[in-house]
Amino acid sequence: WGKRTVKEGEAVAIWDQYGRHHQVVGPALCRLWYSTIRFLERHVAGSNEFLRIRHRDGTIEHVRGPTVLFENPVHHIEVVVAKAISLPTNSSHLVVIRSLASKDAAAAPSREIKSGPLLFFPEAMDGVQVFDWADKGGGALSVDLRVVNVGTTITRSLSCHVQSADNHSATMNVSLRVKLAGINEALAIQDPIGEGDSATKSEVLTALQGMRFGHLNGSLLEHVRAAVSAEKFAADLAAELRQRAACELVSVSVSSAEPSEALLQILKQEDDVAGAKVRDQIADSNLAAASARQDREQALEQAKQKHELKLAAERHQAELAQHDLEARRHLDNMKELRGLGVDLTQYLCHGPRSQLAAASRGSAQQKTMGFLCL
Repeated sequence: WGKRTVKEGEAVAIWDQYGRHHQVVGPALCRLWYSTIRFLERHVAGSNEFLRIRHRDGTIEHVRGPTVLFENPVHHIEVVVAKAISLPTNSSHLVVIRSLASKDAAAAPSREIKSGPLLFFPEAMDGVQVFDWADKGGGALSVDLRVVNVGTTITRSLSCHVQSADNHSATMNVSLRVKLAGINEALAIQDPIGEGDSATKSEVLTALQGMRFGHLNGSLLEHVRAAVSAEKFAADLAAELRQRAACELVSVSVSSAEPSEALLQILKQEDDVAGAKVRDQIADSNLAAASARQDREQALEQAKQKHELKLAAERHQAELAQHDLEARRHLDNMKELRGLGVDLTQYLCHGPRSQLAAASRGSAQQKTMGFLCL
């Protein structure tokens, strides 16, 4: 016996000496007399949560938040706080499997599609379908694989083992991007992701099986990419994905091609031959370039020599012209001296000074005699 304080926000279950039960929610002061007391767990659901309550009578109840409940072992088997399912956009969908309250146990449950934007609170008899798709939906599934996002681009990396017509093999790494065609179309396929992968591998094998990997003129990857980039391949793949996987093709490409060991040896030999040809072509180009460079150098040297000869000829002509000019000037001077009465022979033999002095004296005497006569 005694007493016990139950604080505000707490609750207790009390059994008296006869096993009778009652629940007390605080704040309260409980007086106990041969009684058993147990504090109860408090469960709180927010605005985007709900309480899933399993009652002792076997019924299940969902209580939408915000709410609070004390889990009492007399009434409850289990109380769980669960989150509502968020469908943020109109491309987000979930499938609700709703059991009908009917006496006919064989009645089939109904299936209903919920589309966003929506915050979905399931009822007690509702079940939400969990999708078992390859690679967890490849990005198309969310919220514990229960929400299908139709607008999401699904990216797949596939490895395709291809056997060529000449019995050589190679592994092609294919990158595939698709979108689900619609929620109803996707629900009609058990596994759209797995079916899409299978359809893509099948189309790649069909497109490449006629190739002869050991007799290709060029890179294996380039030939494979050319085949996958063809319009016919894209059209066939799009039709196959739409029919088998309920998907719309966005893009497909080959990221790499890995040949087998035997094919690798053959391709290496071809690369060596091609490399030798390239080296020969480079050597020929270098020789042609060297020859052309030598021809240009010789042409420049000849042009330089021709220019120097032209300059020498012009200098010689200038010297001759200057010599002729000096000779004419000298001749003109001789004529002037002769006009002054200078004996050119004496002038040339004895120099210009004595002859000029004599000429000056003779001129002075003539002037004096002319003055006396007057």
